[in-house]
Amino acid sequence: MIVGIANEIPGNVPAEIVAPYTPTDFSAFLNLLDSLLDAVATRRLEDVSHMDRRQVIGWLKDIRYTSEELLEVLEG
Repeated sequence: MIVGIANEIPGNVPAEIVAPYTPTDFSAFLNLLDSLLDAVATRRLEDVSHMDRRQVIGWLKDIRYTSEELLEVLEG
C-alpha cells in the first residue's frame, strides 16, 4: 500500500470501483502527463494546475512508485 500524497486526500476511490481499465484510460493518463510536461517545460505550471511544484513532484513520485510496484507484480 502506498503511503503518500494520494492517500492524504479525502474521498479517494478504491481501484475496484473504477475498474475495468481500458486502453483509452491509459491513453488519457499519458496525455495528461504529456500536457503537464509541456506546461512545466515552458514554465507554465501555474496555468494548468493549482498545485505547487512540490505537490506535483510528490504526486509524480507516487505514480512512479506505484507503476514500478505494478510492473514487478505483472512481470513477476
